[in-house]
Amino acid sequence: MQPTYFPWVGYFKLINSVDNFVFYDDSQYSKGSWHNRNKVAIQNNIKWITVPILKPKLKQNINQIKIDLSKDWKNHHISLINQFYKTCKFHNDLKFF
Repeated sequence: MQPTYFPWVGYFKLINSVDNFVFYDDSQYSKGSWHNRNKVAIQNNIKWITVPILKPKLKQNINQIKIDLSKDWKNHHISLINQFYKTCKFHNDLKFF
């Protein structure tokens, strides 16, 4: 399976259902894919969260992509997740590093 940012519950169900799980991260990065972005949603409100990356070279592999560390994206994502999911049952179990 190719790695995604903020995987969905089915991803973990798939991992749990197999004897061996392999991240296929030496495949080509696709701009606009789920590799570095995802959606958070509650009720009818949807926001995209995107990990900023340095401009990839043509046909660059996923495992060669570099995150743009000059942007403060982590705090923004944590804030959105807290805002969207603060009323959810297991919100207090979330741990951010």
